[in-house]
Amino acid sequence: AESYDEALSLAQKCSQMSVSTLGLGHRLSLVTLHQVVVLLGKLERHQEVPPSLLRCFQAGQAALGTTNPQTLQALEKIAESLRAAQKFPEAELLCRSVLTSKEQIY
Repeated sequence: AESYDEALSLAQKCSQMSVSTLGLGHRLSLVTLHQVVVLLGKLERHQEVPPSLLRCFQAGQAALGTTNPQTLQALEKIAESLRAAQKFPEAELLCRSVLTSKEQIY
């Protein structure tokens, strides 16, 4: 768990720098925020998912498109984290959004 804690600290710093430098909707900001969510999940610290994260991914979804595979994967991870943190309305909203986008693809 110690290595995950260290990785999380680094990922959070990268994410903060990316968002402040490139903006919320930039592809690299989305990737670094996604890494933070994954690491929080590995540490079972879902309740710590940053509240601004959903806004960032919505901005990314607008920039990359609703059917972009990276956007959909990231949104699924956020929904998982929200569900694990028992934030069910938010998780359901994301799951429905992902499902609608996947229906457009297939």
